[in-house]
Amino acid sequence: MGRKLYTFKHVSTLDKVETIIKFVDEEGKEKEKLSLTEIDSFTLNFDCKENLLFYMQKLGYSFYNSKFVIEYKHNNQTKKIDPVFSEHENLKEFALNNRGSSKIKKDASYYIYLNYIIKDVAANHDLMRYLVNNKYMSSWLSENISRYNNCKFIDVEEAHIYMTRIKEELSMYKVIRDIEVGIKEYQKLIKANTNEEEINTNEEKPKIKKIKHFVEGQGQLFNPDNY
Repeated sequence: MGRKLYTFKHVSTLDKVETIIKFVDEEGKEKEKLSLTEIDSFTLNFDCKENLLFYMQKLGYSFYNSKFVIEYKHNNQTKKIDPVFSEHENLKEFALNNRGSSKIKKDASYYIYLNYIIKDVAANHDLMRYLVNNKYMSSWLSENISRYNNCKFIDVEEAHIYMTRIKEELSMYKVIRDIEVGIKEYQKLIKANTNEEEINTNEEKPKIKKIKHFVEGQGQLFNPDNY
C-alpha cells in the first residue's frame, strides 16, 4: 500500500471556490499532493487561521472570508480534516522530525509520548471515553491500552503482545494527530462547561440586601454579617 497523500486547500466561504495550495520541494518543483507531516509542519507555525490567512495574503493570494481544509481519500471517499495550529505543541516536533513520512521514528520523543498515552491519558477515563466516542481514537487502540494496563504487572508475555500493538498503532503520525486534536477539543469542552457552571452559580446566588437596624441611643442591634 502506497503512502497516503493529502491536499491542502483554501475554500472561500462566499462562493465555495476551492484553491489548492501548492508547496515547493527542495528541487524547486511545485507539488499539491503532500504528506500530512509536510502540511502540519507549515500550519503549526501559525497561532490561528487568521494569522495563516494574513500570511497567504502577503504572498499574493486573494483569500478573504475563508477557511482552510485538508483533503484525502479513504476507502474511495473524500475525507476532510482541519489544519492544526501552534496550540497543538505536542505535534510540532513529530511533524518536523518526520516530515515527508507517515510514520514516526521511534526515538526518545516517541517513547515519552507513548508513556504519556498509556499512563496519563489512559488514567483519565472520561477523556478516553470522549476520544473513542468522537472517533479521535479507535476502540481497538483503546482496548489494547486498557488490557495492557490491566495485565502489565500480572502477565508479562501478554502485556508484551498488547504493547507491540500499541507501539505499532502509535507509530502512525495521523493516529497521534487525531488523538492530540481530540485532547484539545476535550480540554476546551471542559473549560466551557466549567465557565458555564460558574456563570450559572453566580446568577443563581441570591443577593442579600444588608439591612442595619438601629434604635436611637442603642446603636446597631443586628448585623447580618454575623449570620
